[in-house]
Order: sequence, then C-alpha cells, then structure tokens
Amino acid sequence: MTGTTDRGIAPLLIDEAACINIRGRVKICAACQDACAGKALSLSLQGVRLDATRCTACGACVPQCPAGALQLRGFSPRNFLQSLDRQPTAQLHCSASCANGSSVAVPCHSVLDARLLAAAYAAGTVSFQLHGLDQCGHCPKGSAAKQVSFIRETLRAWFAQQAPEVISAPGNRDEERRQRWQEDQLIQSRRGFLRGAGLRATAGAAAWLLPAEKARDLESLESDNQPPSRAALEQKHPASYQALLLERVSDLPWRRLPWQQRSITAACNACLVCAQRCPTGALSAWCTPTARGIDVDLGLCTSCRLCERLCPEQAIHEGESASVSALVNGRMALVTRPLATCAVCQRTYVPETETSELCHSCQKESTLKEAWLSLLGQP
Repeated sequence: MTGTTDRGIAPLLIDEAACINIRGRVKICAACQDACAGKALSLSLQGVRLDATRCTACGACVPQCPAGALQLRGFSPRNFLQSLDRQPTAQLHCSASCANGSSVAVPCHSVLDARLLAAAYAAGTVSFQLHGLDQCGHCPKGSAAKQVSFIRETLRAWFAQQAPEVISAPGNRDEERRQRWQEDQLIQSRRGFLRGAGLRATAGAAAWLLPAEKARDLESLESDNQPPSRAALEQKHPASYQALLLERVSDLPWRRLPWQQRSITAACNACLVCAQRCPTGALSAWCTPTARGIDVDLGLCTSCRLCERLCPEQAIHEGESASVSALVNGRMALVTRPLATCAVCQRTYVPETETSELCHSCQKESTLKEAWLSLLGQP
C-alpha cells in the first residue's frame, strides 16, 4: 500500500489503493507527477513509484492528488491549522527562510492549498505572510510561485473582495547569509540536503508536526509490486484538505462554491462500480433484497471524474455549483433501482422495464434461442 522506493527512507506515505489510476485501471491522472520538481514520482497501473533520492520533500504533490493518496512525512494539515491558533495574521516560513518562535514553518509553500488557507480563514486568519518566496528561483525544492499564484486566484474566485490576503513577505536574509545558504546547497549531497532541510523545516513547527504513531498506517504495509487487492480498492478515505474545508463550509463568505452537483440519468443500470471505486467516499453503494442504489456526499467529492470514466452507460454527470445546505446536509440519494427475481435462474437483477421477467443473461439466451429456431424454420 505504500509507494515503492528505489533507495532510502521515503519522505512520502503513499496509499496506492486510493490512486485513481489504480482504482480505475486506466491512467487518467498525473497531477502528482506533474507537480514534482525533482521528477521523483512515476505512475503506472501497477503502482506509484517514488525515487527517494530525487524527492526533495517539498510536499508539492500532496495537495494536487484528487484522491488524497499522498501524505508528506511529518506534515499534518489539521495540526497546521491548529498551530495558526486563529491569529489574524499568519507568518509562514518555508525551510529556506528563518522561522522564529512566533511563526509557523512549512517544508515548502507548495504544500499549501486554497482549501487549507480557506479553512484557516474560516477560523479567523485573514492574512498569510509567506516568507522565503524570494528564494524560490534557486531552491532545490523547486519554485512555489506558481502554486501561490494559483492559490490567490482561487481564493479570489471563491470570495471575491472578501478573499484573505496571501502576500510575499520581505526577504529576511542579508546577502552574506543568502550566499552562505546557496553554497551549502552546492556542497551537500542530495540526501544530506534532505536531512538538513527537514531540520530547518521543523524549526518552530512542533505544533503541527504529525506524530509518527498517528500517521495513517501505510508505511507498515510493504509494497510487493503487486496491484492492490479488491478489498483495498474498496477502502476509502476523505482527502484531508477537502475534509478540513468541508468542516468549516458554513463559516465562510462564499461568492462561488468549489463543489459541483452530481446527477445520474435513467441510463444507469445500477452496476455500482462508480461507488465501489470512488476513492474519497463521496459515492457509496447500498443494496437490499428489493433494491440497490447510490448515495452521494458532495462535500467529499474532489471532481476526480473517475466515476464518469468508469460508467459503462455514461450516466454520471457534473452539474452546477452545489449549495451550502446540500453540503452540510451530508449524504443524499442519487439513484435507486428496484430488484426483481429472474423467472428462469432465480437470481436478482435490475429490470430494464416494469414487465421484464428475465435477467440480462437469460434474456440474451432466450433471444439467441429464438434466432436459432427462426433459422431452422421452427416456430
């Protein structure tokens, strides 16, 4: 269940069974791979491979995964929010800048996300001062500038003029210290840099570090390079950034919600594969002796669109923005299909019409039999 590594201790915890490519057996997402500045991630339908020698532990891949399949070792989004302590202004330092006792350190600003900052905004933080952005151009972790810009744009789209402030704080290093920092990176090995960056990132960040014993128990499950089992694929967990925002959705001055309605047309044959493979638990399947159906919790949906890709009838569609009430009301029914008992094989099935008496298999056999009899000239 953990991603395999070529060498060394993996900075990432990877829940392979949550990866939408593996769940759907079709490669439709490369968000984590595209976000990785070190080109340390490679994806296939068999697993997620991490080259620990190339990973810089920046965490840029973590918020990009629509399934929430990645965790950065040592970083907890929930504890990060708690460390802000509802302060109106948050001083956020990356590992390349000098944090102090009154600030919060993150491994890299790329680990931040609009959902995470919006959740902090709901708790009272209206300004985020990001320290170290001026050093992104020569940082081995890659540049966080694009991600920060996207966060600003997203927050403005969600809250318009009431959006929280996300700005780059003035540089806090003089030229001598800047040059010394650059020289340190040149002489350290990549593995040495990872250790050093990890120590710098933890300065002043004890409040949000994720204790090892509380991390999802992924690292104890060694990957054997085999695809996850069916039972593993049926396990689901909410994406952490999404879940944190959902908890505070009623406390925000929304202009446009980032969640969309979901609908299922009459073409649905209630195969339930969409709900069985949904990675976050947004869709769930249920079955009784007389009916089966699909429910949805819109707040858990990250619009990964795996359900749309898997639906054999193309019956699932994304609609207009959801309302706050639809999100806070939790799970609701999407589709219900009554079950019938086949007159021939006695198995339960979803009838196509109210007058159907045979399941799909028996109906096909009956149709073939009639075709053969017709060819033989028999009534």
